Amino acid sequence: MGYSPFKCDSDTMRFIDCVNEHNSNKVASDQSTDYKKIKYDHISHQRICLDKTHYSQLVKEILSNLDGYYCGSYDKYWNYLVKISCSPAKKIAREAIGELINSADDDCDIIQYNHLLHLMDEYEYKNGK
Repeated sequence: MGYSPFKCDSDTMRFIDCVNEHNSNKVASDQSTDYKKIKYDHISHQRICLDKTHYSQLVKEILSNLDGYYCGSYDKYWNYLVKISCSPAKKIAREAIGELINSADDDCDIIQYNHLLHLMDEYEYKNGK
């Protein structure tokens, strides 16, 4: 195989392809995270009422984004949950969370749902609602 000044050898091309694949996956992941934040922010500012099914799905989705206590967006995701729970889902949030607690098999999920209830109480107390 001859060397051309305009082409990389096959080992270099495999390396470049590997790096490009990793970078494109990282960019897609970051864009997905940005989209989720925009979506949650939009929902939290809505004046509409969410139904129990959509709210429960949203709670599960947001909690699944928490990769652990020290992830960079931990507080932001909890803030979205509280704002959504106390505004567009206010009428059904406590009932829906109670159902999530009763159907949960994982103790960590139950702890997170109870934590959300406490955060909602705190939010409502501070905001006089």
